[in-house]
Amino acid sequence: MQQLVMFNGPPRAGKDTAGEICRSLIGDMAHADFVKFTTSIKNAAHQELGLAGDAHAFEDLKDTPLSEFRGMSPREFYIDKSERLRAEHGYDIVARLLVRSLETVDADIVVNTDLGMDYEADHLIRHFGAENTTLVRIHRDGHTFDDDCREFVYRDDVDSFDVSNTSFEDFERCVDPILDTVLQRVRAHQVQPA
Repeated sequence: MQQLVMFNGPPRAGKDTAGEICRSLIGDMAHADFVKFTTSIKNAAHQELGLAGDAHAFEDLKDTPLSEFRGMSPREFYIDKSERLRAEHGYDIVARLLVRSLETVDADIVVNTDLGMDYEADHLIRHFGAENTTLVRIHRDGHTFDDDCREFVYRDDVDSFDVSNTSFEDFERCVDPILDTVLQRVRAHQVQPA
């Protein structure tokens, strides 16, 4: 059974860094896929603006107002686009789009690096099963959800951990044993008789 690892934390807390740590630690021990709720929003926003290319092409400029984004920063435009999508298709449209895209994913581990709402977790947990889900909340001094629609997600139905991002080395030491447990589940499933 596929394992899911969800990273939750405020902007710049280190969610993408946690994903890169996972990519490095998993290596060739398992097949992993890395997914984001924001990918469908970014694709829709880029389509609306007539921008071609990768959904994450503006990552380094996400807080810089750009003419391509009608004078808004990419982050501001993506938030605006997600609010418009939710108004038109329901509050959970982004979560539904991500889960729909996962139906064809053939990976031992799926890593989500942008969990921000409890209902997003609901959709993913229903898809993967609570017993196959790990939630990691990332804390970092000076980084909060102020001026952000997202929040810390707390669940008692899945394995949940709180880690602090104080330095890359310490952060990696916090993520490593969590990921090791996930890899143990993958290995246990691989050796079960059919």
